[in-house]
Amino acid sequence: MTAFSSFSPERAQAYFYVRGENDIELSDAVRRVKECARGAAKATGCRLKMEEGPYTLSAMRVNPVLAGAYRRSLSALGLKESGAPVNRNRGSSDIGNVSRAVPTLQPNMPISGGERVEIHTRAFEEATRSRSGIDGMMEGIRALALTGHELFSSPALVREAWKAFQSQKRGRLKSKGFY
Repeated sequence: MTAFSSFSPERAQAYFYVRGENDIELSDAVRRVKECARGAAKATGCRLKMEEGPYTLSAMRVNPVLAGAYRRSLSALGLKESGAPVNRNRGSSDIGNVSRAVPTLQPNMPISGGERVEIHTRAFEEATRSRSGIDGMMEGIRALALTGHELFSSPALVREAWKAFQSQKRGRLKSKGFY
């Protein structure tokens, strides 16, 4: 069998962004990607140099106490929860790293009037500027303001959020995500 290529580069470079639902899954995925790269380099007779970025974007740990406060705010406003999956991490962001340092919540706001819109697309960008997008953002602002008010009004709730955070850090409380 003969394989031909229309070019022979002296140098090739690739960038991979690896995600995982949790730290264990992420670590395993990184290990497997590195093994694939090593295998490809060996199979093609190439040298391989691998570098990892300066920091990992950790999976989000949603604080269940904060999530409950947000749900109560939505209810008080007569609003429905997002239909986003609550049992999985959805993407990577530095908010995941923040959630490892302090109790954290990252709710979604409805912006599309009901139809599914994938993030990082032109349709998403257009939806953010639409009437339903602006209305959804205003709903989120009101719900977050009420959530903040509840937290400022209840030192016991803040202590409960920190207690749940500490339990998550020790692995005793699983974060199922929210929004």
